[in-house]
Amino acid sequence: MIFWIGNIVLFIIYNFFLSISQLKKEQKNSFLLLIMFLQLLFMYTFGSQNIFPDTLPYLQGFEYSSKIGWLDIPNITYGDANLKAEIGWWYYNKILSSIYNNSTYLLFASGFIYLLAYFKLIKKHSLVTWLSIFLFIMTVFYTSFFLLRQTLAVSICLFSLRYIVERKFLKFFLLIGIAFCFHQTSLIFITLYFLYPLKLNNKSFFIYIGLALILSLAFRQMVNIATSNLIFYATYGSDDSYHLVQNNTSLYISLSVFIFINFCYYPFKKINNYEKIFLFMLLLFLFVEFSRIGLAGTIGRLNLYFIASIIILLPNAIKRVKKPMIRYIYMTTISILYLILMMQQMYYGFDLIF
Repeated sequence: MIFWIGNIVLFIIYNFFLSISQLKKEQKNSFLLLIMFLQLLFMYTFGSQNIFPDTLPYLQGFEYSSKIGWLDIPNITYGDANLKAEIGWWYYNKILSSIYNNSTYLLFASGFIYLLAYFKLIKKHSLVTWLSIFLFIMTVFYTSFFLLRQTLAVSICLFSLRYIVERKFLKFFLLIGIAFCFHQTSLIFITLYFLYPLKLNNKSFFIYIGLALILSLAFRQMVNIATSNLIFYATYGSDDSYHLVQNNTSLYISLSVFIFINFCYYPFKKINNYEKIFLFMLLLFLFVEFSRIGLAGTIGRLNLYFIASIIILLPNAIKRVKKPMIRYIYMTTISILYLILMMQQMYYGFDLIF
């Protein structure tokens, strides 16, 4: 844990010295993004492989992929672990192991793609760069250490956002198809393509919320149908009383953030195309939070596809608050809240391999 805490401390130090420097705002943001990209990539590449579930077996599968031919890729084994994977993950492993046969290369390449997807999004759309980076670390960075396949699928989906806005369906569908080859749950991202053209105003907003709540009642049946047809995902539909409390806690937090963000953006008159799509992502995020109550905790992983909306919109919403003192109170409160939540969720701990 000391390395994880050190990561946060260094982030605070970087931000402090950049804030008092004579650099322009864009230069400060670019430098912070660069140094944190490299720091987080280092942690991702050299994080201990033994403390996270699935990570070590995935690395064993990577090493095994270098020893077999291309036609035998579907026969990759993951040591003694009962792991399965989509065909995209198999060939991704084979391509990387053909370039450099060292398991840390798999983590490096995956971490690079993952961080690039999020940091490009932050650089382009966040109005408070440091807070978006902080939220990224607090919300999704930790789980990415053991959700390797879904992490890649999420990254590919985030790259496809521009094609939703530009209405280039073939390019969008191609990227989602690639993401599907890594993790079949990425199909849920297709809903954004059809939601985006819909009007978003003070009237339609409440209609969408109502529809989301109604559909959430049928979500359990939808999950049962999906898990019976998508291989590897049977656990997504099982009941789990332990995770029921976790789901409720997550729901309360998500609902509070949802209300705050939409209060700051309401009545949605001065929003750009990407803010619109992030608001729809936020609506889908809340839909999953409401729907997954009583289901296995793993179903919450669907929200990994939509949590980028919070990472972007929450800092931007705070930026819309006119009084500086109130803004600082919001930033401080949110930072403390998410720091506490992150520490509670780090049940595997963290360490480096050195």
